[in-house]
Amino acid sequence: MKRIFSSMCGEEKEKLKVERLKQLCVDLGEEITDDEIKEMIDEADLNKDGEVDDSEFMNLMKKLNVL
Repeated sequence: MKRIFSSMCGEEKEKLKVERLKQLCVDLGEEITDDEIKEMIDEADLNKDGEVDDSEFMNLMKKLNVL
């Protein structure tokens, strides 16, 4: 899962930022608004820094029963 997270982050290996998440959604053919992206980040962003780090990502995956 950590490798998946790192690949999602792109060059910024430690944090998943709003801009990167939006690009991933576009690349996957998802039409998504900025508000929806922000909502996704806010749900996972436990420390409220506006980005998702690896531990926050892992917590979200557990919450979604992916792990």
